[in-house]
Amino acid sequence: TPLGAPFSRHDLEQALTSESVDVTVYKLLLGRLYMKPHKNATLDAVETSLVDGMPKAQFGLLEQTRALMLWRHYSRHDDNPDLDMAPVWAAAIEQIVANLNGHHLSTDRAAQMYEVAEAAVEERRMTLVTALAIRDQDERYTVFDTTPAISDQ
Repeated sequence: TPLGAPFSRHDLEQALTSESVDVTVYKLLLGRLYMKPHKNATLDAVETSLVDGMPKAQFGLLEQTRALMLWRHYSRHDDNPDLDMAPVWAAAIEQIVANLNGHHLSTDRAAQMYEVAEAAVEERRMTLVTALAIRDQDERYTVFDTTPAISDQ
């Protein structure tokens, strides 16, 4: 793929099979390399849940970064989000970022991954989508060139 051209998850998977490329970057983008935050990083409970959970589901570093960015945008919008519900927030954020990037993660599956109630995840997902005016193909939280439908989550 030429520099600056949009790329898809499929393109990256195909590049992993090529012997002519350094696969480290592709593995990083596809979530096949795991990065630990700096030991002095200050992460809240939601960010910690995302950093721990997303690599297990093979989300790449850029997708993880978009998820953290989404949470930080929301945290600025709501000065006092309920951090006791961190796994619910994390499941909702992961579902949004997954679907925006072509993973098609259902509310039920997101809730199972974080061991929380599906209704609570759906409620937080709608809160995030409304508060941040997240739309289909929202470039703030999209890494890959996809055509997802946020409204179909």
